[in-house]
Amino acid sequence: MPLQPWSVLQEVSQHTNIKLSVVAEQVLKHARGAALPDVLLGELYAALTRHAAGSSSF
Repeated sequence: MPLQPWSVLQEVSQHTNIKLSVVAEQVLKHARGAALPDVLLGELYAALTRHAAGSSSF
């Protein structure tokens, strides 16, 4: 099962208590070269790791 981007963003939002729209905006800015705030970077990495681990069990 491939990573579900929306689920990852929702999880980051919930774990950081930052609105989903703000998380999405920061990720887009990061894609354009801006730095991602440390709290989002850490949680995004953790969420991606959790989702990747979950998808490899199938």
